[in-house]
Amino acid sequence: MKAWHKLSSVTFGLLLAGCAGSLTAVPANPARQLCEQISGNFSNVAQIDALSPSVSRKPVRDGDWIDQQYGRFVTFFNPVFGSCSVFLEWRSPDSEGSVTRRRVWSFDTADERVTMHFYSFRDESAFSDRENWHLALAQLSPEQLVSYPPGCEVSFAQVAERAWLGRLNDVTCRTTAQRSGKEIALGADIEVSPGKLVYRERGRYADGTPAFMVPGTASYIFLKE
Repeated sequence: MKAWHKLSSVTFGLLLAGCAGSLTAVPANPARQLCEQISGNFSNVAQIDALSPSVSRKPVRDGDWIDQQYGRFVTFFNPVFGSCSVFLEWRSPDSEGSVTRRRVWSFDTADERVTMHFYSFRDESAFSDRENWHLALAQLSPEQLVSYPPGCEVSFAQVAERAWLGRLNDVTCRTTAQRSGKEIALGADIEVSPGKLVYRERGRYADGTPAFMVPGTASYIFLKE
């Protein structure tokens, strides 16, 4: 997990498609388009309000659960991390709640698909003050991050205008769990559309035993504020 994997180079070019006798330009950099579309503040409060009483509002070991999350997604440009990147911070249950995760999602274009590499932080202290985020991100280096092995890239396919489906394949993404030291396969599904982000992740051990599922039922449905 600590190995640094160089990101793919961006494929530049203008793709033209004929439509009703005219030419329509397709954005030259879909990775950047997707990256910038994610930028903003999101929450799943509408999903929580509509939950059945049988679904727990906090994580439980057994049974269905979805907890309330507030996500800040900040676009930044740092040449070390591909064409466009997003720093994300999730808090629960709202914008002033406890931090539940901080990550970097880095987007690039490879083989006509958008690829996302994801990273966690070795030390998150530089991001405790939101006033310093942009400076910290501009100075961010690979040594500050924990990366994941080859095969742990999220592959996005564009399914409609400004609509994307991303998948982390738990057949190819295998790493070592930091706490248990066991081999673990990671998977995730991400859907991005205007004003909406749907997210779910999972892990399983080498023998097929589930390690985790977040959330514990369905997926997080984040709506842009």
